[in-house]
Amino acid sequence: MGKKKIIVADIHGQISIFRHVYSYIIDELGKDNDIEVGFIGDYGDRGESGKLNKKSYKDIGSREVYLLLIELREYFLKNKIKHFFLRGNHERELLGYIDNKKNVTMSYIFPLENAYEGMCAKPSIIKKVKEFLQDSKLYHLDEEQKQLFVHAGIDPHMENILESDPSYFLWAREHFFNSKRVFPYRVVFGHTKMAMPMVKPDRIGIDGGAYENGWLNVLLFDDNLAKIISFDKNGTIITRCEE
Repeated sequence: MGKKKIIVADIHGQISIFRHVYSYIIDELGKDNDIEVGFIGDYGDRGESGKLNKKSYKDIGSREVYLLLIELREYFLKNKIKHFFLRGNHERELLGYIDNKKNVTMSYIFPLENAYEGMCAKPSIIKKVKEFLQDSKLYHLDEEQKQLFVHAGIDPHMENILESDPSYFLWAREHFFNSKRVFPYRVVFGHTKMAMPMVKPDRIGIDGGAYENGWLNVLLFDDNLAKIISFDKNGTIITRCEE
């Protein structure tokens, strides 16, 4: 039997879709608890609007996504499920905003106050989310399968790509994924939305821009064979590509 993984792309507060992905993960683990589950980062920000306690919020989806992720992490720990949560650039910015009420990166243009305000609907949530974000990591390496998971990318000019500057893990774009270099690991990344996933022998891009097009991509690995499926808010599942 192959070594299986479920890897979830950038969620961006799309709670209506993520609830279906959450259920899918729990169902799959019920069949096989040896599956490793990973999240590629950018969990909140740009989330769905909605009401809580009769008050309207521009972004309540981010709050709900974080709560489900924290619940999932507790489930993984309790049931000894292999897992990882990566830090995206939006997590980095949100951590700074929680501490200082301002963006870490001056050019960062997204309205973090919307996601923050949604979480403030219950102040104790802020502490939980901050702890969750602080526990996230910049990359996850499966040396046996030669798979490297990052949010955005790596520095293609570094001889040892694991020594890339942290900014590459959080912010890299075309100069990484259009590089002609053959990487020593199959690098799985999100961050840059693509109309169709990029699937190559040494790199896989899985961000489909869920906050814009209403579809959240999920990468399924069986050993090193990739299949990418997408979920919408109705729970419809379609296959994007398969090796």
